[in-house]
Amino acid sequence: MTTLPQTTTVRAPQPAAPGTPPMLYAHAGAQVGAGAFPMTATDIWRIIRANMWLIIIMVVLSVAAGFLSHVIWMKNWPSYTATGFLKVRREIMTDAVNEKMRDMSDSALITALRTQSQMLQMEWLHSKVILKPGGGPIRETKWFAQFRGNTRKVKEDLQDHFKVNAIPDSELLMVRMTCADPIDAQVIVNEIVGQHLEDQREEARTALSDRTLALRTLRERYDKDIAEVATRIRNLQMSLAKSGMGVEGLYSAREAELRALVEGQLKLAGDAAESSAQFKRFQGQIEAGLTPPEVQRYIDNDPLVAALSRELISFQIRHDAQLQIELLGKEHKDVVSVAKLMDLTDQKLKEQRDKVRVNLQAQLAATFEGIASTKQAELKSVRDQIDRLKAEHEALSREMASLILDKERMKELSTQRQQIDNILNNINASQNPESQARIAWASPAQLPEMPSWPKLWFMLPAAFAVGLALALCIAFLREFMDDTVRSPRDIARVGQMTLLGMIADEDDDPQVANAKLPIFDAPHSLTAEQFRQVRTRLQHAASLETLRSIMVTGPSPMDGKTTVAANLAAGLALNGRKILLVDANFRRPEIHHLFGFSNDKGFSDILNGSSAFDDCLHPTRIPNLSVMTSGPKPLNVTELFESQLLMDYIEKALEEFDHVIFDSGPLLVVSESVAMAPRVDGVVTVVRAHAESRGLLQRMRDALRQIKAEHIGVVLNAVRAQGGGYYARNIKAYYTYNNGQ
Repeated sequence: MTTLPQTTTVRAPQPAAPGTPPMLYAHAGAQVGAGAFPMTATDIWRIIRANMWLIIIMVVLSVAAGFLSHVIWMKNWPSYTATGFLKVRREIMTDAVNEKMRDMSDSALITALRTQSQMLQMEWLHSKVILKPGGGPIRETKWFAQFRGNTRKVKEDLQDHFKVNAIPDSELLMVRMTCADPIDAQVIVNEIVGQHLEDQREEARTALSDRTLALRTLRERYDKDIAEVATRIRNLQMSLAKSGMGVEGLYSAREAELRALVEGQLKLAGDAAESSAQFKRFQGQIEAGLTPPEVQRYIDNDPLVAALSRELISFQIRHDAQLQIELLGKEHKDVVSVAKLMDLTDQKLKEQRDKVRVNLQAQLAATFEGIASTKQAELKSVRDQIDRLKAEHEALSREMASLILDKERMKELSTQRQQIDNILNNINASQNPESQARIAWASPAQLPEMPSWPKLWFMLPAAFAVGLALALCIAFLREFMDDTVRSPRDIARVGQMTLLGMIADEDDDPQVANAKLPIFDAPHSLTAEQFRQVRTRLQHAASLETLRSIMVTGPSPMDGKTTVAANLAAGLALNGRKILLVDANFRRPEIHHLFGFSNDKGFSDILNGSSAFDDCLHPTRIPNLSVMTSGPKPLNVTELFESQLLMDYIEKALEEFDHVIFDSGPLLVVSESVAMAPRVDGVVTVVRAHAESRGLLQRMRDALRQIKAEHIGVVLNAVRAQGGGYYARNIKAYYTYNNGQ
């Protein structure tokens, strides 16, 4: 193997023409994670369409399994639910004779419903029913027999399957029991509720008995008190009659006199207190330098005071009139004269008032003092008389007072005893344990005819939901675990690459079945249209005036690089450019098979200098397109591509052709592709859908960046038109539109 010198420089890409858009190639440090591309509704629908048959089969199998489970469950383990209804009474009769009812408020009713519900589910009630002396109906059921006497498990099962619920907006409680035998369910509900109702009745009977006993005891005590009071009354009446105090309901002369004196004493005491208070108030006002109201009234009514007041007002009016009407100054003689008269009159008025005040205060003080002394004397006289009469009749008065109190006490005791009799009569006539119970049967539990479980209406939808959820989980799990490149979205997830176009799988396009070059052999096919779109996008991705040498490669074998390179070259040739297609894949050359040429000599002969350039050219049936096959495989391919010989070849080819397109081997497999990539103007990579992973595509991107090759873009090849794909409807829509329909 000949080693060639490595002194040649890498062919740098030509600068873009003015106005050319920049390459869509991100900075080397940029990274785009999968989190930047959240799943959209379109992606979800695509996944569902792609796995539609899986979903349908899983749902059908799940529904069938649900139906089969229902049949087996119904045959072997059915469950029956017996349901009874209890009513909590809102009203209770308290007096049947007068039709008095005791009503329960809404909040109290809700509390009562909750209380009864909890009491029915208490463990002590269940234990009482289960451990009833003599066994009881529940211990004879099949349900009880399955626990083999283990009462703990019996109570646990009751806690799980015996349910009590209040029905909203009603006075009803719904009691349910679920077990395998319908008769057992009915027996359990009726026995537990029956025991609870019996407990409630027993509680009511006990309460009534205790209340009746307490009332009778109280009545006996009242009877004893009434007898004692009646005896005292008879004795007092006899004693008072002998003393001359009269009979019951009448007063003696002494009593009348004493009453009159007491009434007079009260009146005199009030008058005396009022007189003393009036005198003290009068004296206090005088000592404080105030004029008492009584004195002020006398002063105001004094004739001389009234005359002087009127005269003073007349002088004031005259003085004000002279100042305002006649416009005289304060120093005018008439004004000064009137002012002097007014001052003199005011002075005389004050002197008269003081004189009258002094005389009246002395007179009124003496009058008030005399009245108070007289009242006190009269009060003392009456008190002496009362004391004398009291001394005479003290014993009789006490006896009379006792008689009066005893009579009032007799009335009170008789009234209370009558009330006790009425309550006892009402209890005996209308109240019984049944009427006082707060809860009673509304409808006992009936024998259930249909099983409560399983339910077909529940099993089938549940099986459908489970099958659908399982199928969707599998579909999305496949989607998330599949990291192959299938769509533009996957290329975007890798990031920092331009998508030049997508090519449909040849098996999905009916018009390219036998076409080697669809863009030429089947120009009206969808595949040809897609190659033309790749050509157009290539022109927009970079200026073809400076991008003259292009290498077509891919990350791995069987990507369709040769097909893309040939159709891209044919498309540029059909666009009026002179194109040379070179087969640079010495390991698996395919260009000569595609065009039907011999591969005896070709590209390798020119690099080795054994053949002339023009001798290796093969014109094709496509105008402006020439092909150069690979020729014999040289021993030192990588060294040839890294030498000046490749650069000289490109310069020579571009003298005769507008563009040179190299079909090379896979970039991540062979080294010659890595050697050629930085020496051409641009690299186009081909990725086969559903074949390469995103990680492989990222490695290829990083490899091109590392060798500083100009990556033009990616062509996504062999995109399938399967369910959830990108061309299932596009192919049909294209041909429908193309045929004018």
